[in-house]
Order: sequence, then structure tokens, then C-alpha cells
Amino acid sequence: KKAGAQTTVIASPHQVAVVEDATRDYELSELRDRYIRDVDIILSEGFKKNPHPKIEVVRSGLKHAPLCTREDNLIAIMSDRPVDRGVPCLDINDVAGLASLIEKNFLTNRNSDGGL
Repeated sequence: KKAGAQTTVIASPHQVAVVEDATRDYELSELRDRYIRDVDIILSEGFKKNPHPKIEVVRSGLKHAPLCTREDNLIAIMSDRPVDRGVPCLDINDVAGLASLIEKNFLTNRNSDGGL
């Protein structure tokens, strides 16, 4: 990358990674179409302004209110305190509950584009 390359590929017998210079912010669906194949679900961080379903993590140590609402396609909150946003609020350590919610909402009878 330091030599001026715009794209760097790192490969081993078990993994391949591509690092490219970005010229703009990409939509999650653009990244999916360009880089992701043969997966059942995509978990991402960021993309708050995109219309895709969201699970927000809210910690009591942070002083701001939750960022998303149902109108933002918020489907659940994971938190270490009760949060009322009109969606399920799971304990931040409830991994089984989170897995169940994801399976129910995205992996059972999913639509043809995998939820995106």
C-alpha cells in the first residue's frame, strides 16, 4: 500500500483479503453485491442511515439516548439496562436470545435477497 497501490490483495491457502481505496461511502447493498457471495446473513456495524433492519447496542455508561427508532427499522435493542423503544430489549449478555431473534427474523422464511 505504501508503494502507491490502489488495491492490495493478501492471500493464503485459507483466506483472501482485498483492501481498496474508497472514493465514497458505499451502501451496504453495493458492498454485498460486489464482495459477498453464498452467505445466509450479513452482520454489519454502522450504516445507521440505511433502511436495513437494525439491532442497537445501548450501554448505561454512555450518556446519549438510543440512536434508532422503529421508524429507522429498529427491530431490537441489546442493553445492560431497560430501554423502551417499542421493540424487544434483550440483556446485553443474552447471546442465545440474540441468536434466536436473528434466526426468527432473518433465517426462517427469509425473502429472496436475504433481508437486504
